Amino acid sequence: MLAVAAFLLAAEIAAGWLLWQHTKPGRSAATTLAGLMPRAWQRVTAPAPASSLPACVTHDAVLRAVFASSERQSAEGAAVRREVEARYRAAFEALLRTAQRRGAAVAMFYPHMAGVPDGRGRTVFEALARDHALPLIRPVMPAGLGAADLFLLPVDPHPSRLGHRLMADALRPVLEDLSDHRAAPVPSRAQAERLGGLPPGLDEIVTTVPAYPYRLRTNAQGLRMEEPIPANAERQVVLLLGDSFTYGTPLNGPDTYAARLAAALPDRIVVNAGVAGTGIAEARFLLETRWSGTRSDVVVVQVLDNDIEALLWTAPAPWFMRRPPRAPTDAERALQSALAKLCRG
Repeated sequence: MLAVAAFLLAAEIAAGWLLWQHTKPGRSAATTLAGLMPRAWQRVTAPAPASSLPACVTHDAVLRAVFASSERQSAEGAAVRREVEARYRAAFEALLRTAQRRGAAVAMFYPHMAGVPDGRGRTVFEALARDHALPLIRPVMPAGLGAADLFLLPVDPHPSRLGHRLMADALRPVLEDLSDHRAAPVPSRAQAERLGGLPPGLDEIVTTVPAYPYRLRTNAQGLRMEEPIPANAERQVVLLLGDSFTYGTPLNGPDTYAARLAAALPDRIVVNAGVAGTGIAEARFLLETRWSGTRSDVVVVQVLDNDIEALLWTAPAPWFMRRPPRAPTDAERALQSALAKLCRG
């Protein structure tokens, strides 16, 4: 029996290794897992949430309660929505203060999503843009085209090449208006070693979406582009912060809206700092830490409706972040109890 168990364990490890090599955008399973070990240890040793989620209360049930229409929303759902919107606003404003303190111009880019009800974050994004006098850019939805033209449906909900072209077309006039803006030089002109959230020096085929394999290339600074970014470039630096829509899942690099903008604006350095699965917290981290010694003249923060959802205590963490589970707030516990009563009674 012990020999059989050992054989099955070895087979499981080998199968997992092969699957990782063919699906995860990293150099190898060993390299990636080694980088995750400190965060994984923090997750294991983190205190457990004060209250576990009842099995009958799913993340989808929480989403429906929090983002229900006003006439159908419970008091508990409304309280949690106010809380997560305030949490998002605080994180965005912290990022904004950092960018503006360094002299950068900031714009918000708000693409459409497939499969997510439009407008869950709209009131928050519009209020932030209005209160801080920021441009809020939305791509135009051309007449006669449907979701299947602009997204890779039904296989994948990410934008198609046409969708990325429309995103680039929407951003280009705003960037042209800001073409003369320059931030203050940073103290050092040394080239930063790490600026992005991706492994540096990648050149491989990624098959996380089997129907759409794509080539992932990153520069030595962990950005999905080939040009290195000097600390004080002669040309204007446009920093694109965002998630998989900016990263470009699952398209080749030249098809992303970032690369299209770079080709259309050769007098600028357009930086693709997108990382799939991230949100406002990760964008703030990149700007405040890894970009602290590198000039960015224009910072474009790409937002999506699901950014607000990601701040709920039930939201799954990105696979590479390994964030410890967050204990629910008092308002979230109240909603959890209300939903548990409904699904049990």
